[in-house]
Amino acid sequence: MLIFIIIISMWMMYSSMMKLVGYPGMEESFLLWGYSKNFMLGVGAFELLLSIAIYVKATRVYALLTLLVFMTAAIYTHLSNGEYDQINTAIFLVILSTICLWFIWLLDRATNFDRTSK
Repeated sequence: MLIFIIIISMWMMYSSMMKLVGYPGMEESFLLWGYSKNFMLGVGAFELLLSIAIYVKATRVYALLTLLVFMTAAIYTHLSNGEYDQINTAIFLVILSTICLWFIWLLDRATNFDRTSK
């Protein structure tokens, strides 16, 4: 599961930096979608926060769930603007996040099973 967390985190860090440094193509896209530059910066900051929070065990589940919401919004934005070729990354992150959440659930269930069986 750690490799998935590292992949998710690095991808989110890369994506957040593109937004925070005001990469021209990114800024143009947000404006085209009807979002402001401040919204883009807010999304970038929150993505950076999520990329860090995913490493902390106490916040990992919340970070992964929030990431699912963000990626669902990204998929919706791309689909509603006819950018069907741009949803692959978001779908990939949804799949990895879901796998991580499933592993966390399995590990928690196994731990609780061990406690109740003794």
